[in-house]
Order: sequence, then C-alpha cells, then structure tokens
Amino acid sequence: MVLKTKQASSSSYAGWVSPNKICSSLINHKNIKFIPKKKAKEISYKNNLWVTSCDDSNKYAASNLILCNSFALNEISLFKDIDLKKNRGQINWLPSKKKYGSKEIISDSGYLIPDVSGFDVFGSTYDRDNENKNLSMTDFDKNLKTYQNFQEIG
Repeated sequence: MVLKTKQASSSSYAGWVSPNKICSSLINHKNIKFIPKKKAKEISYKNNLWVTSCDDSNKYAASNLILCNSFALNEISLFKDIDLKKNRGQINWLPSKKKYGSKEIISDSGYLIPDVSGFDVFGSTYDRDNENKNLSMTDFDKNLKTYQNFQEIG
C-alpha cells in the first residue's frame, strides 16, 4: 500500500504520515471490517483464511489479518514462541515555534519533525525490556535537551 499525505499547504511530504489519519482512513475503508475491543483467544489459518476465535465466543474469518497489540503478541498461542524484543520508546511534542525556514526532518542524535499540525515532534528515547506505558519525565528531559540542541542549529 502506498500512502500519500498532504499538509494544509497542499505540498507533498514523502515519508511524513499522520497515524490518526491513516488509522481513520483504514478503519473506514469499504474493504476493511474493523472489529474493536475483542480479545483473540485463538488464531488459526485454514483454507486460505485466518480464523480468529474471540473471548466472546464469536469467530471471524478473513484473507488478511492485522494484529495491533505490540509485544502482547506472545499472549496469542500461535505466536507464543516468537522472540520479541520489548523496547519502550518515547517521543514528545510542543507547540511549534515555526522558526525553521525548512520543513525538513532534522536528524542527528535524535530527530525533529517541525510544525506537524502546529506542533514540533521530537525524540526519541529507547529502552530495552521496558514495558512501562506511562510518560517518563526522564525521557522527556532527554528529548527536550535534543530539541533544544536542534533549536541552536536551526
């Protein structure tokens, strides 16, 4: 699948995506049936179809299956033996200062994506074997330092 994204200025930005817009367009696509808030108990592949049995006793079959559950994938028996590397990453954003003449992504020891819907997106930290889903102030401070370094360059 090729996704084209456009900003309000109608300029094309290859490589820039809006996760919310992508997810929204996919779950509203005529060829996709979105089934939220179901817990898969068992997944099997039979007769060229993925069959998913859910905790509410319903079964669903499809030629394609997309699992969006991060490192909880091992909770499904079909995938229990996959050696997943659990990494926690954090990005942060602040209201854009619009001081960058360019809308290019800046990358060095971190990255800055300037003015995404009014916000500068910057980061990123990564920690192996960290399953914490909460905002980390330590990671925010590291990312903020990166952001401030990019402001000195810009």
